[in-house]
Amino acid sequence: MHKRLIVMVAVLLTAALVATGCPVVIEEAVTITPINQVDMVCDEHGLPARLGEEVTIEGVATVGTGVISTRDTIIFVQDETGGIGVFAPDIAVPVRAGDRVRITGEVGHFHGFTQLVNPQIEILGHNNPLPQVKPIDNLGRLTQFETAEPIEGELVSVHVRISSIPDRPRGGAYNVAVTDIHGENRIIVRVGLGTEINVQELKVHNEYIITGIVGQRDLFKPHQEGYRIFPRSEGDLLLVRAGTPPEDSVFPVTNTVAAIVDGDGIILENPVVIDGNEVFEVRLLGIDAPETFPIDGFAYYNQVKHGERAAGVLRYLTPVGTEITLNIGPRALCGLGRLLAVVKVNSLDVNKELLRRGYVVKFVVWPNSYDHGRFEALRSAMLEAKEFERGIWCATDPLEEIPLVYRDRIFGHPRYIGDFETKRYVRFERMEEIPLKNRVYFFRHDDVVDAGYTPKRDAANAE
Repeated sequence: MHKRLIVMVAVLLTAALVATGCPVVIEEAVTITPINQVDMVCDEHGLPARLGEEVTIEGVATVGTGVISTRDTIIFVQDETGGIGVFAPDIAVPVRAGDRVRITGEVGHFHGFTQLVNPQIEILGHNNPLPQVKPIDNLGRLTQFETAEPIEGELVSVHVRISSIPDRPRGGAYNVAVTDIHGENRIIVRVGLGTEINVQELKVHNEYIITGIVGQRDLFKPHQEGYRIFPRSEGDLLLVRAGTPPEDSVFPVTNTVAAIVDGDGIILENPVVIDGNEVFEVRLLGIDAPETFPIDGFAYYNQVKHGERAAGVLRYLTPVGTEITLNIGPRALCGLGRLLAVVKVNSLDVNKELLRRGYVVKFVVWPNSYDHGRFEALRSAMLEAKEFERGIWCATDPLEEIPLVYRDRIFGHPRYIGDFETKRYVRFERMEEIPLKNRVYFFRHDDVVDAGYTPKRDAANAE
């Protein structure tokens, strides 16, 4: 009855305005979709039910532009029903926390994370109160799909203990590993450079109440793991208690595979301890797998396709639950805080096997894997794969560029490339002068000198 009355009044008003000669503008009604209906996950691959659909949402921005990621602009919006990320690399008008926004975009999906892409953003108002923070009483809720997925994109707080802190960021953020206070239920707290949080002031084993947005990165279907928290500012980290780091691990050690990160990365079930840091993530030593992340504005399909294949092979060689043996070289940790290790399953050298099967390239960063026996073993395995055109060396479907060159677009690179045979080196820009099979990578000039290399002078001076 009320709807019919409203329609009748509207018709009469329109008729009156037309009769007086006033212009009449009839706007098409906009359907606002509750956010919890946008990021519903319902198929067997963990993909959103409305993937590819265009929807319009309204809500309050909990994170503005340039905070979570300074490289790719990601904002978060929340309404009364839930929260969602918005991928907006070409946004013209900055969005700030507290802005009320109306966004029309396509439902997208990236490694388990539901987001709106290609958005049209309208700012409806400023300085609105932020949604109430949802306390999480048990960090284990963020390790389980059933309890983490419903709060993806929402503002939460949780009590954690820091287990490891990387020396440098990756992709515009630091991946700080945390657990609960009992050392269990590990997740990543991804601290964006735009937050202006000084990561180096954090301490391993200290306990914090961390507030932030729930996100996700899980390479493999059905995308039910890899939940993480994005803090927004220094105020989102509240120190609760100082802790004492445990004793360092003695290698070689045995451990169990908890997850596969990508083609050269493994998550451990139990941490190993290096310099007081509890380290859960392993970067396989002496090899480099194609990357699994796209680079916006670049034709990334070939790289990501080969990266996903490499990850699948590593998953086959080291399934979740596999007992592995880990051994390290002179430098145990990379700058991202990962353990640099040779991984063995019984007598199988997994690092070398990935090379032999043709899914990775040799990647020797001095001083690890530098002794002649190990270097030759890795080189021979790669050359065998090339000879038989396996994996990335397949003549009809080759990897178009090595991972180092691909990720150099956003992450940077080793400064110097040496030739293992001639003991000459060049700067990164002249890398092609050194055969791939002979390459040794150096990040510092002091390392080049310590290794006994001299400049290759038959072109521009390498100094």
